[in-house]
Amino acid sequence: SLYTASVFKEQLEQAGIHVGGRVEMGRLEDGAQEIMTSVSPPLSEIINWMLKESDNFYAEQIIKTLGAELRSEGSWEKGIEVIKEFLKGANINYGCRIVDGSGLSRKNRLSPELIVDLLKYMKSRPINDLFMSSLPVAGVDGTLKSRMGGTPAEGRLMAKTGYLEKVSCLSGYLETKNKKMVAFSMMFNNFAGRTSRVKAIQDKIGILLANSVL
Repeated sequence: SLYTASVFKEQLEQAGIHVGGRVEMGRLEDGAQEIMTSVSPPLSEIINWMLKESDNFYAEQIIKTLGAELRSEGSWEKGIEVIKEFLKGANINYGCRIVDGSGLSRKNRLSPELIVDLLKYMKSRPINDLFMSSLPVAGVDGTLKSRMGGTPAEGRLMAKTGYLEKVSCLSGYLETKNKKMVAFSMMFNNFAGRTSRVKAIQDKIGILLANSVL
């Protein structure tokens, strides 16, 4: 709120409209008039953008919003409490370490097993269709638009990418040749060489699975 109001004040002043006083949080003065209302898109649209485009800023805001809404504090710590409670409710109780919302910190520690169990759990939930439709689709959109196009995986592999220097991940679902849906998670850490070579390996694995009969 403070940031929005500060930018608004700057824009007015750049347009030659002087604004007295300072921007601050507090109660409105008597007689204050509403000049604009902005309504957020629904969470489903926000998550769709976040996952399709791998928007780290959105991810950080969502985890802090979880803390604000369910723990009365918009912080990483409280948001992480909500996530861990969710994992416990999903019976995913083995160790993990989460320190932010975007996964950019190298202090995060998650295993492929945990991710696969989470994907399997989400497949059983009523919001599964919404969740799956938000994942990038191989050869179609998002961060996978330019990957696996023209292969058996195109349109049949839906997954979230993950990237740090010398770290490349791909986790999600794919439909096999005999129409069976499987969950997978590939995490490559501390590799030598170019990231493009690691992504090529991930793509080959995805194509092989999509072309398999399980």
